[in-house]
Amino acid sequence: MKAIRIHSPGGPEALTLDEVPEPTPGAGQAVVKLAAAGVNYIDVYFRTGAYKAPLPLTIGLEGAGTVSAVGQGVTDVKAGDNVAWTGVPGSYAQMAAIPADRLVKLPAGMAPKDGAASMLQGLTAHYLVKSSYPLKKGDTCLVHAAAGGMGLLLCQMGKMLGATVIGTVSTEEKAALAKGAGAEHVILYSQQDFEPEVKRITGGRGVDVVYDGVGATTFDKSLNCLRPRGFMILFGAASGPVPPLDLQKLNVGGSLFVQRPSLNHHIATREELLQRSQELLGWIRDGKVKLRIEHQFPLAQAGEAHKALRAARPPARSCSSRKQRREHRAEPRTVRAPACGADRCCFRSPVMGWLRWVLIAVAVLLVLVVGTLALLPQLLDTPTMQGYIAQTASHAVGRPVKFTSVSVSLLPLPTSTSRVSRSPTTHASARHPSSAWARCGWGCASSRSSPSASKWAASPSRTPRSSW
Repeated sequence: MKAIRIHSPGGPEALTLDEVPEPTPGAGQAVVKLAAAGVNYIDVYFRTGAYKAPLPLTIGLEGAGTVSAVGQGVTDVKAGDNVAWTGVPGSYAQMAAIPADRLVKLPAGMAPKDGAASMLQGLTAHYLVKSSYPLKKGDTCLVHAAAGGMGLLLCQMGKMLGATVIGTVSTEEKAALAKGAGAEHVILYSQQDFEPEVKRITGGRGVDVVYDGVGATTFDKSLNCLRPRGFMILFGAASGPVPPLDLQKLNVGGSLFVQRPSLNHHIATREELLQRSQELLGWIRDGKVKLRIEHQFPLAQAGEAHKALRAARPPARSCSSRKQRREHRAEPRTVRAPACGADRCCFRSPVMGWLRWVLIAVAVLLVLVVGTLALLPQLLDTPTMQGYIAQTASHAVGRPVKFTSVSVSLLPLPTSTSRVSRSPTTHASARHPSSAWARCGWGCASSRSSPSASKWAASPSRTPRSSW
C-alpha cells in the first residue's frame, strides 16, 4: 500500500510517498481502509520536527473510511462499518490500524470526507462551548480568528446555542465568512483595536467568555474584554506562546477564570468520546453545523496540501518566538509566508539591524563632540595657552601684550568693528589665529591704541557700548 512518510524533518518536500506493508489488526485494533484524511496544522509541527516522534513517521491525526478487518476482542465495530477517528497518527495512508475504542461510527449517508474534516476541530469546538464554558441564551462570546476552521465552527455553535457572537478577522472577505457562520458583530483587527470595540458593543460590560486560539498577540487584551468573573479559554497559540501570567491580573480584572484545555482530556474515555461525537455528527447531519472544506488533494500531493494549509493560516499581528521562526525557516522560500499582520513582518531584516547600530554610533559621536566643545574653554585657559596667545597677539599688533585670563567664544570674530568690554577697566584684545576671542583681565598691558578705546578708557563712568 502507499503511505506518506517523513524520514527527516523539513518542508513539504520532506513528505514522501512510500510503498509500505499493509497493516494487520492486533488485539483491540481495527484496520481501516481510508477514504479521506484531515489535514491540520499539527501535522506541520510533526513534519518540521517541532513535535518529536520516531522516524520514519506516517503523519495525520484525523481520518475516515471503512473497517476492513478487526482484531481479537473488538466488539464496538465490525468489518464494513464507516468510521472516523482523531488523535491517532497514521491517516496519511491508504490503510491504518487504529485502536477500536477510538473509532466512531458515522451516521448513515454522511460522506467520509465530512467525517474526516469534523473530528479534530469539531470535537474541540464542542467541548469549548459545552464544557469549558457552557454557552447559553443571553451569553456573549468573543471568538478570535472567526473565519478559520475552528472559528467558523464556534460561530455556528454559539449562534445555535443562543449566544451573541463577536468575531475578529483580518479582511473584509473573512468578515463575510464569519457573519455567514453566525457572528452578529465582526471586528477587523487590521483596522480597529478589538478591545475598545468589544467594550462598545457590550456597553462597557464585557463578554462572558473569550475563545482564543491565537495566543500571544491577543491574550492580554482579551482579558480586558471580560466581564467580572468572565472566562478566558486559550485553546491554541497560532501567534506564539503566551508569556508567564501574573495571577494578580485575574484579581484586578474582576476575579477572572483562565483555562488552557486540550481535546485529549475531553475524550479520554470511550463514553465521553461517543457522547461528544454523536452530538456533533448529529448537528452536521441535521444541517445545524456546516463544514467548509476548501481544498481536496490526492494522497500523492500531500506536500501541496501542506502548502495550501500554510498559505491559508490566519495571520498573526506580531512577531513569534525564536523557536517558531526556526520552524518557519524550514519551509521553502516559495511557501514561507510571514506570520505577521499587514503592517509588519515577524522576520527581522538585516538592514534594520545595521541601521540601528549606525544610529547608535552617530549618537555616541555627537556626545563626544558636544563634550569636547564644552571643555574647550577650560582647556585653553591655561598658562601655556595664555603665553601662546599673548605671543601671537604681540606679533600681530607689533607691541607687547600680556594676558591674565582667556575666554573663548566659538562665534566668528567681527571683521570691521572693535569690541569694547562692558567693564569700566581698560582692556585690550587680540585675535587668536583660530578666530576665537582673547580678552585680558586685571593687569592687562597693551600699547595698542585705538581712538574709540582711548575715548572710553578716558571716561570710565560712561556706559560703554559694544558691537554685539
